[in-house]
Amino acid sequence: MYERVVAGLPARRTPYDFSFPLALTVAAQHYLLGRSWDEIARAGGREMLVDHVHLSDRGGTIVTDLVGRWLANEPGGA
Repeated sequence: MYERVVAGLPARRTPYDFSFPLALTVAAQHYLLGRSWDEIARAGGREMLVDHVHLSDRGGTIVTDLVGRWLANEPGGA
């Protein structure tokens, strides 16, 4: 999974460092302002993670694909 996620990141990216203030800000934007998780991630310069912990739709798609391939025993799923 790590290799697939890193391959999908732009060359210049925001460093990933979890903080509770970030998590609180992200939750407030989603639950109080109605912004989507992906909008919040993109606005913060994060491609795969919303708050440096939880996957965005883009990151989730990679996991879904890998798990589906693994379950089907397809090449590239391991």
